Amino acid sequence: MVALKGKFKKQIFIRIILILVLIILISVFYISNLNNETFGNSNNPIIKLTISIPNTNDLSGIIYDPLNHYIYIDYPGMISIINDRTNKIIQNISLGKLHGNIQVPLNMAYDFLNNTIYINTLFYKIIIINCSTNKIESEFNNIGFSSMAYDKNNNILYISFSNNSIAVINGSSNTVMKWIYIGISGPMVYDPNNDDLYVANSWISFQNLSQNSHVDVINCKNYSVIKSIEVGIAPIAMEYDTSNGDIYVVNTYSGNISVIDSYNNMISESINISEKNNNGTGPVAISYDSLNGYIFVLNSYPSTLTLINANNNSIAGKIILSENNASTGMVFDPSNGFLYVISSNDTQSFIFIISFGNMFNNTFSLFLEIAIPVAVIIIAILVVIKKIKK
Repeated sequence: MVALKGKFKKQIFIRIILILVLIILISVFYISNLNNETFGNSNNPIIKLTISIPNTNDLSGIIYDPLNHYIYIDYPGMISIINDRTNKIIQNISLGKLHGNIQVPLNMAYDFLNNTIYINTLFYKIIIINCSTNKIESEFNNIGFSSMAYDKNNNILYISFSNNSIAVINGSSNTVMKWIYIGISGPMVYDPNNDDLYVANSWISFQNLSQNSHVDVINCKNYSVIKSIEVGIAPIAMEYDTSNGDIYVVNTYSGNISVIDSYNNMISESINISEKNNNGTGPVAISYDSLNGYIFVLNSYPSTLTLINANNNSIAGKIILSENNASTGMVFDPSNGFLYVISSNDTQSFIFIISFGNMFNNTFSLFLEIAIPVAVIIIAILVVIKKIKK
């Protein structure tokens, strides 16, 4: 009897091993074939998918929600939501009308603390979307905001407004702790290593296209400006690299990137991206790839992507996305390793989903997605066979 039990346990163990081997073989076979056409690298990136957005040629902003793995894209009167697991539009949110006019989004900002998105519209109305329900939570009239930055260490939210002020908001109580008054502020980023807030003053350059602008450094312990750093003409976007501590400032009209060393708050170098221009066709957006250590810089028209190696701040390559489209924004999704770029032409809009070869993360994710269903199916078949034998 004991021998039979031991033999039975041995048979079960062998079956389990065979099931695991079968699952691995099926998954590896599928993924190895898929990798050839899905994953690229810095020298050979692949546009994995192109999503067409109907009835508009004016995509203006894109935001990533890391809690729900959703991509939010805004355009006149609407917000479209993409599930990054399926890369399909799962919902559209109407922004409604104001005084008979369609609400036109100017910019968006994601509030990690409350899992909400703030949308600034043309008619000085701020719309707040709850990302848990994907419904409009509230809306109110305001002077309009420029950008937001979040200090995760101290649970503080910074919102810059178009009246030369920055609100310092307590994340626990959602109350304004302090107002900081500086020049008209543009994009800003928070550096958790030195507890400084970097705020670009873009207004000077947009008024005078031959004059460089500056980035104000605010000490977040006493909320005072401790330094003003001269950058290029019309800084339109900023990004903080968590690996090297550098802050990258996109100067759209001078066509270059100013790199700020946050350890001494000085310009360490300037990276030329495109020719100087006065018609808004230069670099317009920047994103950090935390998986591979790249900085992506998006040029508006023609639509090109410049890859910067953050280890030495050298240009690793350039990619032509479209010679006929004008691109306006992008966001990197660290959960799947893809870069989402919004682009439009005279008649329609697109979202380019680009892969740069985050092989381990993508392969492991795909393995789980394939292996689990396969395992369930095989186990179900074995159970049915066992019942039939009985």
